Amino acid sequence: MGRQALDFGIPDGPDMPRMDYVNVPYSIAFAITSGFASLHDLQTVYGIEDLWDLIEIHAVNCFNEAHAAHTVRG
Repeated sequence: MGRQALDFGIPDGPDMPRMDYVNVPYSIAFAITSGFASLHDLQTVYGIEDLWDLIEIHAVNCFNEAHAAHTVRG
């Protein structure tokens, strides 16, 4: 199976659909975009358990930040 082509379409303002990853698993994209690991790290240093630990860490951090923001606002 080859790589799928990205289709950015024609930009047309705020109604433009959101782009999804078509060649990268969401778990890997999540770890990379969170800043917890680079693609090189995931390919050479971390294993699958490490990947899931990084995802859990980021998810809990996001939840706690949202909770703290809600608590402060009341």
